Amino acid sequence: MRDAPQTRERGLDHLRVARLLEANGDVIGAICAYREAMREGPASAATEALLRIADLARRV
Repeated sequence: MRDAPQTRERGLDHLRVARLLEANGDVIGAICAYREAMREGPASAATEALLRIADLARRV
């Protein structure tokens, strides 16, 4: 159970990076970072990442 806090932090870090990339118009980078957040983050971060990916996909 030691890895859980580190995994949560990494997932949240990926979510922050994804938001920055999205804000700067880097759609592909944002999608990749959101996918990492889905893999590593808590359920709420994963859900947010899925929603943001769907929104980005509609814009492309």
